[in-house]
Amino acid sequence: MTSSLKSETKPTTWDDNLKVVRASLRKGISRVPVICTGITLLATASSVRFQSTATNAQAAPGTQPTTTQKAKGLAKEQGLKTFNKTGPRRHRKVRDISNQIRQSVSESTTDITESIEMLDEGLSYLREIQLSENIPEDDIYFGFQPIINDLLTKITKEDVSTGDKSLEDVLNLLIQHKVVHRCHFSKIIIKTLNDAPNDDMLNVYKQVLNYWVQYLQMTKEIGERTIDCRGMWNDLSRIHLINLVYFSIVQSCILQDTKIDMEIVYKVLGNKSEIENYHVVNSLKKTGLFEKYDKDMHKMTLMADKLYMNNLDPNLKAVSKRISQCVREKNPRKLNDLTKDLFEVSKSKNTPISESTLQALMGAYYDMEAYENVISLFQDLVYNGLKSPKLSTWNYILRTLGNPKYLAKVSSAQATSLFETFESTIKTMKAHGLAFSPATKSAIISSLASFGKFDKLEEALEEYKDIPTTNDAKNGILRGYIASGRVVEAEDKLKEFLEEDEMFVPSTYLMNSFLNHYANSEDYKAVEGIASFMAANKVPDDVATISILVEIFFKAHKERGLIPDMEELFTSLDKFQTKFNDYVYTQLIDGLVNMGDIEGASRVYRHGLRKLQMRSIPRALGILMRGEISNGNIRKGEDYFEEILKTGYGSSKTWNTLIRELLRKNEDDLALVYFNNMKEAGKLNKDHMPNIYTYYFLLDYYVKRNSTVKIQRMINEMSNLKVLGNELPRLLNKLATEGYTLSPELKVLVAQITST
Repeated sequence: MTSSLKSETKPTTWDDNLKVVRASLRKGISRVPVICTGITLLATASSVRFQSTATNAQAAPGTQPTTTQKAKGLAKEQGLKTFNKTGPRRHRKVRDISNQIRQSVSESTTDITESIEMLDEGLSYLREIQLSENIPEDDIYFGFQPIINDLLTKITKEDVSTGDKSLEDVLNLLIQHKVVHRCHFSKIIIKTLNDAPNDDMLNVYKQVLNYWVQYLQMTKEIGERTIDCRGMWNDLSRIHLINLVYFSIVQSCILQDTKIDMEIVYKVLGNKSEIENYHVVNSLKKTGLFEKYDKDMHKMTLMADKLYMNNLDPNLKAVSKRISQCVREKNPRKLNDLTKDLFEVSKSKNTPISESTLQALMGAYYDMEAYENVISLFQDLVYNGLKSPKLSTWNYILRTLGNPKYLAKVSSAQATSLFETFESTIKTMKAHGLAFSPATKSAIISSLASFGKFDKLEEALEEYKDIPTTNDAKNGILRGYIASGRVVEAEDKLKEFLEEDEMFVPSTYLMNSFLNHYANSEDYKAVEGIASFMAANKVPDDVATISILVEIFFKAHKERGLIPDMEELFTSLDKFQTKFNDYVYTQLIDGLVNMGDIEGASRVYRHGLRKLQMRSIPRALGILMRGEISNGNIRKGEDYFEEILKTGYGSSKTWNTLIRELLRKNEDDLALVYFNNMKEAGKLNKDHMPNIYTYYFLLDYYVKRNSTVKIQRMINEMSNLKVLGNELPRLLNKLATEGYTLSPELKVLVAQITST
């Protein structure tokens, strides 16, 4: 840009230049030459930069709302927070300059070069006067975030021209003026990957890594600033940024055919937990990059699987960490996959799995209540030649064989067989000359109580009287009495234990067993007594405890024809230790819905919103939607569905739940309407696209009703699918043998899966 000055006198020194700049910014004169770091600018009367905006704070009547106003309006409609929330008032200079830049950004539709230059000049000026004008750092940083968001949105999504300014130039500008944020790096990385030419991918991946290095340097210099990104940057969480950088690093190694050292990769990323392939896939989908990089992701998966199996050692500490992670995530499928991999590697490398690794697996399956797997692992341990397992390993198998939750699932014949195995296990332990510990005694005593063998229980107590009886053993005895229906004896025994040992504290599971028994017996007075006992004796409670009490409260009021008082209910629960958050409210709602009390669940939901001061609890809304439809209130269920979408937490899973519940009520016409709506929503947001579950629910429904025309239509809908899962291929294979037509692509997919 050049200046055509007439009568103005040009300043001759740098100090004079600064004086002119400052004077013009303060007074807002109509024309001034500005020379700043080699860029000559002209502020004309039609476009006065950084003039006072005190009288122009509101948009003129009839003008269109700015991009920021639109974003704020949308965020408000969806119940999301925006940057310009109530907070400290910004410094006057920051407000004046940012307002003018904001206006320039909003009015730029095809070329945003001038707005970028204005942002650079404005921030440069504010940094110059920051100390003398006493401008807080946060005023500059947070005051410009909405503007930067609008600017980057235009650059990355609307394809406006930036003149000779590259994405890297814009990022460097933000870094230079210390107003950069993690989400800015994410936006620019996504744009870089999205626009990448296929013939220069290596340089693109290297550029992404350079951006990551700049990000790390930035966090060292100015820290990781916290901004509420919801409503503006929904898909730009830090985890997506890390996953995209990880993807770029791995892809660059694949292109260069170089070995990947994951330890170094994770060190560069600063990531303590392992990044799984599905994490990367999720990030690619969330950021709209999956379709472009689908084939690259497939290559990465094959490479990662090969690398994983080559590096896997069943007896390293890293394996124990993986096992613990499965338990923390409550992910049985992941644990099953890991177990399978360990046995495959053990066989291929001729490396026996150590007892400590197998014990860790047994403990993990025990915690996940997969008791058959614990027994199977113990059998593998003995079969592979371990003649004398550790005492702790024996204790695991004893606890498993007599676990009350396990015994509740099996038949009486199976329970008899398990007891025989239990007794033979104890004999084998004695034959090995093992010295029983308190934990062993606890496992034996608790199991005998669970089997209901109280005569043998008394014999065992006498036999092992020299071994201390732990609290676990006492709790096990009491649970056994309750499970056998001998509740009065359990209460007497509890009093006995409390009198004998002041340190004895009944377990939460035990007290919940008492509560469940009296709740099922509708002895509400006894329930109240147990609840008071727990509170008075500081017995730990959990969500299950609270759920039982809430369900009883609603049931008792319903029987009397009374309307439950929410304040009375939750005030009475204040004495318990469980803190009421959105998770607890969701569990309570789930329990009431499963009980069939949809109205009670709705009341708890509304109370939760008031108590937590939340606009919505998305997962609870999904449960209420399911409950209303299953109860026959289709319209109410649809209302909850629409509310979920408005929260911004809707996904394919939300649509699938709605469609499945409608099909269960034989509302197949309405389900098909939502299926078609889902396809349209998927065009705008890939997270809402129909998936294998959607097609399976509909196809399975039509098959059960022998709707031949609809079956073929649904098969035709699936012709472009690239993934089929496990159940769908079997169903399609069966339909193909019955004469239904599958597309060539679908036939190949079905053949690949059904042949394995």
